[in-house]
Amino acid sequence: MTSTLPIHVVLPDLLRHLRDAPNAVLVAPPGAGKTTAVAPALLDEPWCSGEILLLSPRRLAARAAAERMAATAGENVGQTFGYATRMDTKRSAATRVTVVTEGIFSYCGVKVKIDTDRYLGPEQAAVRVKGEAVGHVTTAEYGSQMLSLGGVHHLTGGSKKEGVTTCDALLALCNREAVELSIDGGSTVVVQADKPPIVNGVVEVRMRVGCGSAAIGMFAPQWHGHVDEVIVVDGGNSIAEERG
Repeated sequence: MTSTLPIHVVLPDLLRHLRDAPNAVLVAPPGAGKTTAVAPALLDEPWCSGEILLLSPRRLAARAAAERMAATAGENVGQTFGYATRMDTKRSAATRVTVVTEGIFSYCGVKVKIDTDRYLGPEQAAVRVKGEAVGHVTTAEYGSQMLSLGGVHHLTGGSKKEGVTTCDALLALCNREAVELSIDGGSTVVVQADKPPIVNGVVEVRMRVGCGSAAIGMFAPQWHGHVDEVIVVDGGNSIAEERG
């Protein structure tokens, strides 16, 4: 990489800082090389093993940034460097740096399904992480409480701190990390993929009532005396019969 951009003067200090700290704020004028020089340099860092996302305000700028980084590396767009914009994407399984537009990024969201029959909070109540609103309680489904997190309003419509906190929470959840959520007028719950929820400090251990068990225990008996036979198929794994 040829050091022809102003950003290369501070790049070693930036990389050194990121080895010891989880984040940094880089302020530089347009054309300094923030977009096209920093991301490629991060790829050589041993701690940077995942995919890097770069946010660009417009589709043309996103494509141009990806093309510039790919050309500098002697590659075609869609290999190490790619982009994802509305109705146009060039990336592959080998892509490490993806330039995305605000439209793609800001509409990201996560629907969290919490297997518990405990009351977590009223519908439409704000869900917060570190005091910042990141989503809301939505309509419960049978046997599960549902939260809707992310979306354009939380990622870009509120304060800068709200957007950063929302983004961090979404990334943590999608990376199967534990996230503590507090619900206005309700509970505090720690959620993590493949782990039972922790509601107000207590790990959920109660078996929730599933659709199959409800069908067998509640609905099937109501047909007794009205039909000759009731067959309940539960998830394709078992068949329960009640003969009339």
